[in-house]
Amino acid sequence: MNASVKETLLDQATQGFNQKAFAKRLQDSKPKTLALIIIKNLSTISQNYGDGEVDAVLYTIIQKLNLKFQQEGLDKALIGRRYGAEFIIALDEKHADLEKILKEFTQENVIINNIEVDYTFAIVTNTGKDFQQIILQLKDIIATQFEKNVKEKNIPVTKDAAEISNMEKAIIASIKNNNLLLSFRPLLNTKNNVIDIYEIAAKLNAEQVGNILPRVYLPVINRLGLGREYDFTLLKHIVDLLPLVDKSISFTFNLSPFSLRDPSFQEKIFSYLDQKEIDPSRLIIQLYER
Repeated sequence: MNASVKETLLDQATQGFNQKAFAKRLQDSKPKTLALIIIKNLSTISQNYGDGEVDAVLYTIIQKLNLKFQQEGLDKALIGRRYGAEFIIALDEKHADLEKILKEFTQENVIINNIEVDYTFAIVTNTGKDFQQIILQLKDIIATQFEKNVKEKNIPVTKDAAEISNMEKAIIASIKNNNLLLSFRPLLNTKNNVIDIYEIAAKLNAEQVGNILPRVYLPVINRLGLGREYDFTLLKHIVDLLPLVDKSISFTFNLSPFSLRDPSFQEKIFSYLDQKEIDPSRLIIQLYER
């Protein structure tokens, strides 16, 4: 391969496949398993070290990852760099030990060139032809790791593509059919020793897969552009419950600021409150970034 052609295929920092070349290899090789590794603290590293040192870290990670795969007999594994902190690994078969291999790699390589590196990863098996879709689903799996409750130690990092597809369909159907499951936690007013606020937590109630937690469905609805629809579905459900309790009771719940910044969303909220004759002060909205 001549030098000019090689340069168009390789990421100059890591000497792994660049995004365009890797996408072409995926279409040609049709791998059965895709993994995504993200360096969570790359922005911090970039802020505190020079470009040369950052590139050296990225290059070393690729070389060590290649060596790890060779040691494990995975000589045909493809490694490409998607964006700054994201690396994609493709295998032409479902490898039962890939999760174990990547766990070992991330534990063995916490320090690269005297710089601490913080990794996270996810794996999807039995992939189809839409590799861009699979990559986005990998990011959804990783997002659930960031949002996990500290009590949950075994969030799965490997999932089957068919399982992910079924979960997406269940999430979409639950939102479309208003299948929400709410739990209420009473909050005591310390001034008068009276419970006058209930904090509401929501789950999706899907017939096919059971209850779906926010850490699972929020990344998916974000990616599918259903965030505003979900937020309004949730708000309507809560507003419909207010006439069933005493007027001194308020409900507090989470909504995304991205929805609330939308003037048309705001208009829909107040229109629905007027329609149901509900005092807006009985809704206490907690903002969170999705």
